[in-house]
Amino acid sequence: MQNLSSNNLPDASAKSTWHLLTLTQVSKRELFYKQVLHAIALEKLETLILRVELPQDSVYKNLVLVEVSSLKAVRDRLQQIDPSLQVKIDPKPLTIDQVNRMLGQ
Repeated sequence: MQNLSSNNLPDASAKSTWHLLTLTQVSKRELFYKQVLHAIALEKLETLILRVELPQDSVYKNLVLVEVSSLKAVRDRLQQIDPSLQVKIDPKPLTIDQVNRMLGQ
C-alpha cells in the first residue's frame, strides 16, 4: 500500500477526506492502483491525492480508497487515468471508522 502522508493511520484532524473508488473491472484494480501512483509522481499531485490504499479483504476486491485534499480538484483526473475502467467516485466522504474497518485497523 502506498502511504503519502507522514504516518500510517488516517488522520482525523486533517482537512482531507477519504473517498471510495469503484472499478467495473475487478481484475484491473492493481493496474489502476499503480497508474494512480504513477500519475501522482508524474504530475506532482502529492498535495491533492494524499494516500491511495487497497483494502485487502476479498469483499472489497473492486474498491480503491483515496484520501484527497480536494475531491473537486482531482475527480476528473482520477476518472481519466484509465477511461476504460469507468471508475465511479463516491462523492460522500467515508468516516475514519469506515476507512479503518476497510483497512483492517
